[in-house]
Amino acid sequence: MGSVGIAVSRDEKTRDVVLAHVSDGLGVRYELVDHAFVATGRGRHGNWSGVMYALVRDRSTGELLMDLYLHLRARETQFRSSEVVIKAVSETSGPVEHCGVPMRMLNALSDPANDWAAQWRRNAEKWHERRKAAHAAVGKTVRLPYSLSYREVSTDLFTVVSMNRFASNDPGLVGLTLRAPARWWEAGLEVLTHDEAATT
Repeated sequence: MGSVGIAVSRDEKTRDVVLAHVSDGLGVRYELVDHAFVATGRGRHGNWSGVMYALVRDRSTGELLMDLYLHLRARETQFRSSEVVIKAVSETSGPVEHCGVPMRMLNALSDPANDWAAQWRRNAEKWHERRKAAHAAVGKTVRLPYSLSYREVSTDLFTVVSMNRFASNDPGLVGLTLRAPARWWEAGLEVLTHDEAATT
C-alpha cells in the first residue's frame, strides 16, 4: 500500500494529525472502537517512528479487526515546515509491525480473517510474553541470542540490572553499568541458573 503526506504546522501534534486522518478515512462502514499509539524506536534511522493500532468494527458484520497506521514526521528546517507521512496497512496484509499492541485490543478482536492475521496476533502476543520474561529476569544472568559489544568486549551474557541497564562478569567490563539496547529482549533470552551463571 502507498503512503500519504500531510502538511502540518509546527504546533500540530503528529498523533492528532494521524488520528484525524484515520477517523476521516473510515467512512460509514467502519467505526473506530479503540486505538493506541506506540513508538517503534527506529525513527532515528529513517524508518517509521510510530504506529497507531486501530481496533475497527465493520458495521455490516459487527466483526472487530486491526488496522495499523505507520507514521513519521519529516521536517524541512529551511522553511520551518513539516509533513506527517502515514502508511495504512492491516493485520491481514502480511508481516507488519506488531510490537506493543495493548492486550485489551488483542483480546477484543474477532476471529482472524486469514493466516496472516492469525500469525500477526501470535507475534503480538509473543512480544508481551518476552517483555514479561525480561521483567522477571531483573537481577538474574541471561544469555541473549546475539552478542553486544562494549569497550571492544563482545559478549552475549549479562546480569539484568533493570530493563535498560546491564552488568557483566567479563574481566573487561566488571564494575561497569552498561546501557542496554532498546527492546533488547524482543529476540528472546535464556535465564541461567545460579550454577550456570557461576561457571560462565
